[in-house]
Amino acid sequence: MSDLLRFASFSRLEGVRHGFAGADAFGAFDGRRDEDLRRLAEAIDPGARLVRTRQTHSARVRWVEAGAPAPSERDLAAGIDGLATAEQGLALTALGADCPMLFLADRARRAIGVVHCGWRGVAGGIVDVALALLEERAGCAPSALLAAVAPGARGCCYEVGSEVVEALERAAIPVAAIARPYVRSDGSLSRAVDLPMGIAARLVALGVDPRAIELAEACTICGGSRFHSHRRGGQAAGRMAGAIAIEGAPG
Repeated sequence: MSDLLRFASFSRLEGVRHGFAGADAFGAFDGRRDEDLRRLAEAIDPGARLVRTRQTHSARVRWVEAGAPAPSERDLAAGIDGLATAEQGLALTALGADCPMLFLADRARRAIGVVHCGWRGVAGGIVDVALALLEERAGCAPSALLAAVAPGARGCCYEVGSEVVEALERAAIPVAAIARPYVRSDGSLSRAVDLPMGIAARLVALGVDPRAIELAEACTICGGSRFHSHRRGGQAAGRMAGAIAIEGAPG
């Protein structure tokens, strides 16, 4: 599908297919969520089996194998905010609206992952969990990873309270480097953070080469009709979706 956002670094990686569906791609992934996710999986890798997450802002990342069942409804209800695999024929998907999605791929072993990275998940260590899982299950060293962060809440708009700042600081996110002054509509001053930059900083601290990290420039909050935004649209906001697959039929 031509209007999916694709990252240049991942597009050059042979055998890995990926894409990010903004609001201008198709669907809001709400009323027809299952159908829209199946369409996305088909656009990424025709014939691949769709594997879903259910975002609860946890730090849980699930390893998926081709012969194993997909996460059950009980698993999904408990929350699975990230997925990873080293097998072909699985389209791993995640949803979000302002929370950035982190795409991961290992250049040597062809393991992949996709992670929903809200501030609670980042503060809970989900980036660390994802990289540890890739290393444990597929031998993927952080230095061999490609990473890409899809559009999300950026420092221009993402006003946060002290509880967010403190939680990120406890998780070793360099808040001083990603924080920005934020001027409210009444002229008072607050603080905003750039969550994609925080994710990138944590990746670097864990051993990912900074040159192997690609960040989308867009902010979902002020990016207009191209993006769904919970901060802008509230509970009525749609969702965007990311998907990644190792190309080819399973087995």
